Formats: sequence, C-alpha cells, structure tokens
Amino acid sequence: MSLSEFSHNPPAPSPPATGRRVALFGEALADIFPHQRVWGGAPLNVARHLHRFGAQPLFVPCLGSDDLGDELFQAIAESGMATSAIQRSDRYPTGRVGIDLADGAHRFTIPGEQAYDHIDGHLATAVTGPFQPRVVYFGTLAQRCAASRDALGEILSLCPALTFCDINLRSPWYRKDTLEHSLQRTDILKLNHEELDLLAEMFTLAADHPEDQLARLMDDFGLQQIVLTRGEEGAWLLTADGHLTKVDSPPLATPLVDTVGAGDAFCAVYILGILEGWPPSQTLARANHFAAAVCGIRGALPADDELHEQYRRLWTP
Repeated sequence: MSLSEFSHNPPAPSPPATGRRVALFGEALADIFPHQRVWGGAPLNVARHLHRFGAQPLFVPCLGSDDLGDELFQAIAESGMATSAIQRSDRYPTGRVGIDLADGAHRFTIPGEQAYDHIDGHLATAVTGPFQPRVVYFGTLAQRCAASRDALGEILSLCPALTFCDINLRSPWYRKDTLEHSLQRTDILKLNHEELDLLAEMFTLAADHPEDQLARLMDDFGLQQIVLTRGEEGAWLLTADGHLTKVDSPPLATPLVDTVGAGDAFCAVYILGILEGWPPSQTLARANHFAAAVCGIRGALPADDELHEQYRRLWTP
C-alpha cells in the first residue's frame, strides 16, 4: 500500500527517559456485543490499562477513514493516550469483531481485510524509533496479512527492546509459519492453556504434561519467560533457568460478568511489573489478581479509573 493512502500525525518528539515506554502494535476495533458496542482489540486494551496505571504506551494501529475510525480515534485522543502512531486507511474499514456470550465464555466472529491488516512499516518505524520503547508488545491477529506482518518486523528490527508476545490465537486467523517467526523474535511469551494445547500439536511438543511442553517451547525458541494463564486454576511462570512459579486464582470479589479482556488486563499488569522492577513471582500474582477483577465488569475495560486507582494504591509501598 502506498503512503498516499494514509493520513497520519507527524512523529512526536521523544518523551523523557522514564523507562516506562511501551510500544503496542496491532489491532484497534469495535467489539460488537449483543446489546452494546465497545472499543477493543488486545493491543488497544493493554495500552489503555497501561495508560491508566501511569505508564507511557505508544499504540501503533491503522484505522479506516470512516465514521467508526473517527469515533475510535477521538476516543483514544480523549483518553489522553498519544495518537502520533495512529495510521488511517482510505481503502480498508476500521476493524470490528462480533462477540457472542454464553455461560461466561465468548465466541468471536472476525472479518477479514480490516484496516489493522495494513499497517505501514515506514510510518510505524518513523514514530517508534524516536520513541525508544523499553518493551514492544504484539500478538498474531494483526499479522494475518503480509503488510502488517512486515511492519512489525521492521519495528522489531529497529527497536532494541524487550519483546512481549501475547499469542492470542483466533481461528482461522493464524498460520504455523507466522507463529514460528513470532516465537523466534519473542523474549516473553504469554498464552493460555488452550493455546498451549494448539502449539503443542502444531510444533509436536511430545510431552504428556504442560510443564514439559512449556520447557520444550522455551528451549526450541530461546525464550526468556513463558507465562501461562489457566483460568480458574491460576497462572504459571517458567523462566529460562527452569524455575516454575505457580499462583492460584483469587476468589472473585464480584460475580462473574464475562471474561472478555481478562488476558489483556493480565498482560498490562505483567508488563507494568517489568517496568517497575517487581519480582517475577509478585508480578505474576498481581497480574492474575487484576485479571480476575476485570472478569467482574462487562467488556475489557472499566468505565472509569477507580479500579486502576484501587490497585495502584494496593501496590504502592
């Protein structure tokens, strides 16, 4: 896609060297629930959580030049997040996902050929390079098309940052070669137990126990950490030295509403722990606790900052 098909803001100057800068690459979209529409996309959700926790996220998406894109751009701007890396496409529509809920679980209907499939690498690196992120977050959905996949590759080649991959497998929008290439460029991998089963089958991780499957993934792809979320059974962290930490899920403080965005909330707090220098076991427990709290609200993000402020106070020495 030519640069003329995009409009974008000029790159922002480099922010102060606070060590709290995170670049987040990928989809921004509207989650269409049966009775409401909310803004979503894993990278956007993680960015919004990080912003509310006081970090400096730089979100790198592409929106359509349509009414939905205008509304989403305005919502991001009004949140106080930087908009300098947001691209707009005249050719492709702003992303959207249909979400059906049943018994607390969710099913996704994801159309093809959305604006986030066509992020331009030249424009993306023009902003992320001067930003100098400490962490680069990405997933796999926005890599289903070559344009965005190549753009992510350019960012990762340019930025000497820690790479955090939330693999976020959404059928049928993933391929083995894309997953393999992503894992080869990942420092910290986050996945859930269902995704571990898929990777174990895809990459022939011949092992009977999830602990052994994680160890094979670690060795085969040279990962530094693997974080496995297990729903009601808590979360695990495997580090490169072979140490496995397990935490239990806390009891829900409020009734379960839905699990949409719980993984994104987990990722945001885990990245926050990296930025803040929390011990890995503490980071794992805090991420798991906050993800459980998000299961008590409708959608991926609370309507205001109250929940984030509550946890910021809880975690402040």
